Amino acid sequence: MAQTSVVIPDDLYDLLQQMAKVTGRSISSLCSDFIKDGIYKEIESLKKVEEWKQMISEHHSQKSE
Repeated sequence: MAQTSVVIPDDLYDLLQQMAKVTGRSISSLCSDFIKDGIYKEIESLKKVEEWKQMISEHHSQKSE
């Protein structure tokens, strides 16, 4: 697996530490899942934006015909 590092605010790190204790998971595992979820949500948002752009483009094309 690839590795990366990020700088996060202390309060966020404190929350991650608490979550790790409560869930029995590592901070790395939690961060990996949060990043994955965030990326997938962003991809879905971008797909929706592209769909809207396509619909608007098609609507404008139909108006000019």
